[in-house]
Amino acid sequence: MNGIIGMTNIALKNLDAREKVESCLNKITAASGHLLSLINEVLDMSRIESGRISLKEENVHLPSLIGNLLSVIKPDMDKKGQSLRMQSRILEHDTVISDTLHLQKILLNLLSNAVKYTQEGGEIRLLISELPMESDTIRMRFVVEDNGFGMSPAFLERIFLPFERAEDSRMNQVPGTGLGLAITKSIVDLMGGLISVESREHEGARFTVEIPLKLPVQQVEEFPELSGYSALIVDDDRDACESIGLILQESGVRANWVNNGPAAVEQVYKNLQGIRILTAEDNELNREIIVELLENSGAVVDSAQNGKEALDYYLNNSPGYYRLILMDVNMPVMDGLEAVRAIRDSGREDAAMIPVIAMTADVFKEDINKCREAGMNAHIGKPVELDKLYSTLRRFLNTGKSGEM
Repeated sequence: MNGIIGMTNIALKNLDAREKVESCLNKITAASGHLLSLINEVLDMSRIESGRISLKEENVHLPSLIGNLLSVIKPDMDKKGQSLRMQSRILEHDTVISDTLHLQKILLNLLSNAVKYTQEGGEIRLLISELPMESDTIRMRFVVEDNGFGMSPAFLERIFLPFERAEDSRMNQVPGTGLGLAITKSIVDLMGGLISVESREHEGARFTVEIPLKLPVQQVEEFPELSGYSALIVDDDRDACESIGLILQESGVRANWVNNGPAAVEQVYKNLQGIRILTAEDNELNREIIVELLENSGAVVDSAQNGKEALDYYLNNSPGYYRLILMDVNMPVMDGLEAVRAIRDSGREDAAMIPVIAMTADVFKEDINKCREAGMNAHIGKPVELDKLYSTLRRFLNTGKSGEM
């Protein structure tokens, strides 16, 4: 927080020095990320210790989950020139029943630690294997190894305790809270699994997680109906773009392609051209930010300060005037949940179909459930991630359907 405030003051005093301001903004962004990570981990730990964390049971496609993890962790590895080796025996079951978010958090915490505490040019390994099945359950083993700093025997005894960090000059230079592994172990325990660690100083570390996972009744993946969706293909190989485009078009997908990154960015951020969107946000700064983001993408935006104003905007315009509504939850006069219920109960011809997306700092499972029960179609957490915002908007605008959360 001190860094954010300090860099903000420096930027304000150097508004005419573009490079100075840009440097300050980059440092503010980094400090904000660390602060957000700390807040999230403290909240996670609080919920775990109070017994208020619950697990969902849903189909998890393991190859997709691993692919998502690698795409998240790869940029940090590239910055340090690290290499990743992934080894997996042939998995008999690629789809299991688990909690996607928490399973991903376990692996992401372990991989993130490996990246942070491994020197530049180091190597990280991810090994996945399936242990013999018992009835309708298997045990999946995930191993994360690195050749990084390693840990002392004394620290290994308390490694899974909250706020514990190794007393090592190299590790002290790495930002962290000492909560990641405590949270990881708590989730593993909640899932009925086991976690262990082996390490020696200067010789890296090896974390092993084994988790019992139920199997779906039928291991036949049902592919979603793709008709009406849009896709953007990005590849410098023209033939590859055209081939993939034809395959997608046969499935009813509207496919477009470009052959470079800048063109892709331009395409992604202009599908909002001329789209009318209603936003409801009581915080003036947040309201200004979301309006700016949407209008810069070509959208026509009306903004309300509370749920009552949003409801009035909706009712005072003709059905179909707004293509989509972004709704904060905690607002004065009328909160977002009440406003959505009133919209759904208004009896207008578009009342049941207009997509309403929750945009709120309330991101726990029960909060998301309340939004769904009130009639919202999707949920975006705050601070808003641009990629998540635009991908969610595209999902509803491209299909023309309200969908479900």
